[in-house]
Amino acid sequence: MTASILEQDKALPDKPLEQLPQPVILGLLFAAALLIQLVTVRRTIGTFDECLSLYGADRILHGGRPYRDFLTPYGPAQFYLIALLLRKKAAGHKSLRSC
Repeated sequence: MTASILEQDKALPDKPLEQLPQPVILGLLFAAALLIQLVTVRRTIGTFDECLSLYGADRILHGGRPYRDFLTPYGPAQFYLIALLLRKKAAGHKSLRSC
């Protein structure tokens, strides 16, 4: 009986992950990361972020520059785009959900 158990142990692979192809392993890692992201991501956008964007755009319309006249954790492109929309009257503060 002990001999048959030893023979069965030898038949099992030592490293089962090495037998899987690399694309399958990468796909499993991607699926696990996606699942973690879907579970932990915030589902809403706070008005705090919207107000910062509008504030920065308003400062640019009045001659200010990001990082020189006001500090922000965001890149400058969104402020300039919103400022351009406000200047061209393509969008008003109400349509941009002003605070």
